[in-house]
Amino acid sequence: MEEAKIDAEQIYVNDGGVMKIICPFCGALQTPRRRSYEDAQDAAEDAAAQCDCDEAREWRMRTVAKCKVQPFRADAKPENVEVAACKFCGQTQPVPVGNLLDSGLSAREYVSRMCKCGAARTYQAELEAERRRAQTMHEAWETIESMFALEDATDEKAVRSRGIVTGELLNLAALVYDKRIKKATVAISSQITAVIQLNKNDGLKIEKKKKTSEAAEI
Repeated sequence: MEEAKIDAEQIYVNDGGVMKIICPFCGALQTPRRRSYEDAQDAAEDAAAQCDCDEAREWRMRTVAKCKVQPFRADAKPENVEVAACKFCGQTQPVPVGNLLDSGLSAREYVSRMCKCGAARTYQAELEAERRRAQTMHEAWETIESMFALEDATDEKAVRSRGIVTGELLNLAALVYDKRIKKATVAISSQITAVIQLNKNDGLKIEKKKKTSEAAEI
């Protein structure tokens, strides 16, 4: 993968008297979480760490490999190695250039994702939660597609209806997982209801409830 460094021309934007930083992927304004940044790249990465756009989420889920580089002197850095400082504690570590190319991260971001300082560990836990969310939402999509597939989805109109239903259920599943709503109950038809809520482990519980009835007119 070709290295994908974030390009940011400026650090702060004045938003109605409040200084904001810009997501480098979608341009959404975010609140600075540190008093100062080393450069525009540093600020852009902090904005990307907060933004909800798909590109920022994908960037947060990129993984790093633990580096195995021989010790080096400051005046004798090995070839094909880049040295960067953790954005939280400032400790420097060497990173093989090949690792950077595979991850698509800047050297500073890469080191921050492998540093063992307290702030970096908190950041890494947030990234791991992001990866768990992505995996959960993928499994939720597969479950919803299977559980609420329209049996008569053979013509174009039925296929579109199925896409709308499953798409809306997935959006609701995301809101439940993120704890923005407690529970979602949707009547799919007169006989089928979808119920989405969190289980005791903060995972998703998706139910398909069917109504059966008998009637007679005399």
